[in-house]
Amino acid sequence: MQDFFYDKTIKELKKGCRTVEDVQQMMKDLFKETLQQIFEAEFEEELGYQKHNVKGNNTGNSRNEENQIKVW
Repeated sequence: MQDFFYDKTIKELKKGCRTVEDVQQMMKDLFKETLQQIFEAEFEEELGYQKHNVKGNNTGNSRNEENQIKVW
């Protein structure tokens, strides 16, 4: 059963990939999305609630996105 999903996923991913650059861009996008999901999961675990949940409102422990983080 797992092979079925793997094969289906590979077939979906390769659609639209005609050149090496297409494959590289697809891999870059896939890696970016994977990291984003990992970071979101870490935030949820650390804060104890999911994004956009009202549980964190006015607690000083919220994801308000009003403050921008500067990376030096």
